[in-house]
Amino acid sequence: MKNIILAILFLLLILLLNCSDSITNPNTPFALSDTVKIKYKETVHHEKENISLTFNSLISDSRCPIGVLCVWEGNAKIGFKFSNQNNSVNFSLHTYRNFTRDTTLLGYNIKLISVSPYPHVDYSYSANQYQVEVVVVRE
Repeated sequence: MKNIILAILFLLLILLLNCSDSITNPNTPFALSDTVKIKYKETVHHEKENISLTFNSLISDSRCPIGVLCVWEGNAKIGFKFSNQNNSVNFSLHTYRNFTRDTTLLGYNIKLISVSPYPHVDYSYSANQYQVEVVVVRE
C-alpha cells in the first residue's frame, strides 16, 4: 500500500514539473536589434544589458476586423513596462501610423512592429491570446 502511495506521489510530482513549462518564463532572453515576440503578460530579458520588457496590457484593439468594410484601419494600443537595474517605466505604443509606434526610454528605442491575432468579424479573442512583435535598439 505504501508503494502505491509513493508511486502516485511520484507521478503527481512529474505532472507538476511538466506543467511548469507552460508558465511564462520571466527571463525569456532576447537580442538587441532583433524582432522579439512577447506573449500577453510575458517578460523578456536581456542579461548583458540587464533590461527587461513586459507586455503588460491590451489597452484597446479597435483595428478594422477581417470581414468588415471600415472607414479607417483602426488601432491597437498596447501597454508595456520597461526596466533596467535602477528604473522601471510604464508606457504604451500603437499600431496606427499616426500615433506613437516607438519610444526611447532609458537609452533604448522600443518599436512596436505588430500585434496579433488580427481581429476577425466572426471571432473574439481574449487578451491571453495576444502577442506583440517589438524591436529594442540601444541608442
